[in-house]
Amino acid sequence: MNDSDAMLLEAKAASDEKNEPRAQGILLKLLRAEPHNSAALYMLGGSYFCEAKYPEAAVVFEQLVLMFPGDGKASTGLYNALWNQGNHMEAVAEIKRFFENADPTLEQDAIRNYKRIIETLSAEDNSPPN
Repeated sequence: MNDSDAMLLEAKAASDEKNEPRAQGILLKLLRAEPHNSAALYMLGGSYFCEAKYPEAAVVFEQLVLMFPGDGKASTGLYNALWNQGNHMEAVAEIKRFFENADPTLEQDAIRNYKRIIETLSAEDNSPPN
């Protein structure tokens, strides 16, 4: 096992113990040495999201989206981080960007989830005023 794998396991153990600050510290240390370590980025984005650190999560997921433009997990993470910050237009723009880049044969789950979101948003837009 290399040092990176050991650090990822250590961060996962900290997260499993609900010690997100420790997990984040380990992941940030790893990312200083390996800025494009996708496993560390996914874990860090998820850790930030679990602590409702949505701006931080958005930055991490944005980096992943740049690395993997058609990846449903990165896109969904970014969408949710943006939405939870109240950046609804940016979140919806992320759906559009994802559809332009995703491989429909590989990203069926993300596409299905985004279609449900679009249907829900459309239904809300067409609801009569109270």
